[in-house]
Amino acid sequence: MFKINDIKHPSFEIADYIEFCALKNSDGTCSLAGLRAALSAPEDEIDINGTEEGDDAVLNKLSEALNRNSERNSFFGGYPFTINKNSLSCRNELTRKEAYYVFLLLANRLNMQTENVQGGQNATNLFERLCRCVTSEYLGGHCKCEVFGTSVNGSFEVKVNDILEKMDFCGHFEEPFGGTGHHKDGGIDIIAWIPFEDRKDSQLIALGQCKTGSNWEPLLKKTDFFSTYTTYTPYVNPIYFFFVTEDFGKYKWKERSTAAGVLFDRRRILECIPADISSIDAQLDADIHTWVNAALQYIRANS
Repeated sequence: MFKINDIKHPSFEIADYIEFCALKNSDGTCSLAGLRAALSAPEDEIDINGTEEGDDAVLNKLSEALNRNSERNSFFGGYPFTINKNSLSCRNELTRKEAYYVFLLLANRLNMQTENVQGGQNATNLFERLCRCVTSEYLGGHCKCEVFGTSVNGSFEVKVNDILEKMDFCGHFEEPFGGTGHHKDGGIDIIAWIPFEDRKDSQLIALGQCKTGSNWEPLLKKTDFFSTYTTYTPYVNPIYFFFVTEDFGKYKWKERSTAAGVLFDRRRILECIPADISSIDAQLDADIHTWVNAALQYIRANS
């Protein structure tokens, strides 16, 4: 269960915690006064660069985090919280896009090893399916996109050969020299391409990784998928997408984007969720709502 015990965390994490507390509290509200008391040290003295007493430091950090929440409120078309001067409240009835925000928040802040399954739905699998819709929206109507990750049944070899056939590429799976045969998803969760009617090579290919939870930074890397696992070599090098559920603003954005490629954080994902419900798989939409409702019950029962 997501918990912050001090104010040494970045403001975006504390902003998430303010939202999380509003979701789990019985009255749907998180006040800065309540958090201030919970985060203040017993001796009322916290060392923040050696310049501020504990209570003032806590209040300043909470106010900074609430400003982050206000930025989100102005940016997101589906922000599920109302912000007052010193508190944040969750809306009683969530719109579809607001529920998607809650999904991304909780899929980021719950423990994705032990709390990822809610209401019989797996958050990791749901996120991969959602990222497929986001990729299609971002690349446009001619895009073909497939989930390749752990939510797809079949051996790695079968999945590789299947995706090469769908992409109309002349090639097949090839075990890497010295390989163990245990490749999981080969570091790829989403494969997208924009084909031409002439069926010739030289086309845009995007390879994407999808990471829930908060411990995703060590996994930032670009995978040589085709050269490692297939006999096919694209004429044009693929572009790389990396999808995360976190909203960290500009924090380490350059370093992370350089390592990952096109980086989709919580904000960009919500921006690319189609406004038209018919553009989202109806079953995916229902499954996300099932997960969100069950997750809210879970955090309220265990708070």
